[in-house]
Amino acid sequence: MIPALKKYEKRKSKYNLLLKKQQKCIDTISRLRFVVFVLGIIVLVRMYILKKPFLFNSIVLVMLILLFYLAYLHRGIENKKNIWLHYTK
Repeated sequence: MIPALKKYEKRKSKYNLLLKKQQKCIDTISRLRFVVFVLGIIVLVRMYILKKPFLFNSIVLVMLILLFYLAYLHRGIENKKNIWLHYTK
C-alpha cells in the first residue's frame, strides 16, 4: 500500500505537469491571437488601398470569427488552469 504522502506527491507532480502544459497552450493561443490581429490589420489596409470592398468585408468577418474563437479557447484553458491551481494548493 502506498503511503498517503507519496500518493499526494505523485498527484501534485502530475498536476504541476498539467499546469505547465496548459500555460504553454495559453501562451501559444495568445501569440496566435496577436498574429491574427496584426495580419488582419495589414491585409485590411491593403484591401482598402486596392479598393476591394468585397474582400475587405470578407476579411473583417473572418478575422473577427478567428479572434472570437481564439478568445473562447483561451478562456476555456484559463478556466481549466485555475481549477488545477485550486487542486495543487
